[in-house]
Amino acid sequence: DTINKIQTESDEAEYFNNEERMKLFGNVLINDSINKIQTTSDEAEYFNNEERMRLFGNVLINDSINKIQTKSEEVLYYKKQDLLESVGESETIVKEKYFLKSKDMIFDRSLMELSSDNYSKIRDNIGNSVEANNFKFKINKDLIYGKDITVSDSSYNIYNLKSGVVDLKDSKLAG
Repeated sequence: DTINKIQTESDEAEYFNNEERMKLFGNVLINDSINKIQTTSDEAEYFNNEERMRLFGNVLINDSINKIQTKSEEVLYYKKQDLLESVGESETIVKEKYFLKSKDMIFDRSLMELSSDNYSKIRDNIGNSVEANNFKFKINKDLIYGKDITVSDSSYNIYNLKSGVVDLKDSKLAG
């Protein structure tokens, strides 16, 4: 796609003209040079009319501008909303500082927010961890909002909150 500066590579490709749909099979590589996002997967399907993409099988997404990397078995991308949605289990690294394990997680690139309605675990690179249900991680503010939060710090202190906010930058809790 020369207009959007997106390059694709795969072992095989099929284009369904009447459906405005393209399927890529085997060693799929998609490189978005404008948004600096590179994805690899076993298969991909793009729905042109909906501006939606489905990646599946060993999905790895590397957003080099925002320094976010996600691994999952299936990811949906909604171009108009600039949303990435992992289906099932996923692992995400944020700015080489935070490591998330979650299920059915959404990454809203315009808001710089990760969220999930499921149990999730977030740990930092100095040994602190946050476990929560129904969380929102405001990446640029280093804030996690959630329910049923358990925070463990590197000194083995444990804090429980029914709902609240964890400030990862200043190591503060409010609940």
